[in-house]
Amino acid sequence: MKYVINNDSKLKAKRQGELDCLCGVYSIINATRYLYGSTSKQLFFDILLHLSERNQLYDVVTNGLYINDIGSILKHVVTPQFPTIKRSKPFYFNPNADLTTFWLKSQAFLNNHQGVVLLGLGGKHDHWTISTNITDKLIYLYDSGDLSWISKKYCSTDEGIAKTHIIYPTLTYFLWIES
Repeated sequence: MKYVINNDSKLKAKRQGELDCLCGVYSIINATRYLYGSTSKQLFFDILLHLSERNQLYDVVTNGLYINDIGSILKHVVTPQFPTIKRSKPFYFNPNADLTTFWLKSQAFLNNHQGVVLLGLGGKHDHWTISTNITDKLIYLYDSGDLSWISKKYCSTDEGIAKTHIIYPTLTYFLWIES
């Protein structure tokens, strides 16, 4: 095998997430971490075991999670370990929710619950993340990547409108602690 030392400063190292699609797994872990203050590495292992038992591990690592996968993980892995975490899919019966509806309902939820909004983004980022606070102009994120907030003026729920971020209301979970 021939080794080549690359002295080209333009060639950058790969970053975590560039080759894998585990943001959905990390969003679930970060949601429990945010709600409970800590999360064990065991939750990560249990999620991977759950996906492996369903013969989905390879597909998830290479293609990411779908909303049904997130629901399955929440039901079969998170709920048994964190029974006070409750969940809902607030836009399940409203797939055409516009940005204002999404924004106001998510903002009201966060203002009235000890919770997070787990959401799927498209556009510039094909990404799962969680929101911990929403103002009239910004969604603040607790994210596994480099995102810390997204601005409403760069968001849409309509893929036909050229915006940086596409928010998919049907790919949204509200997660909260019920005492």
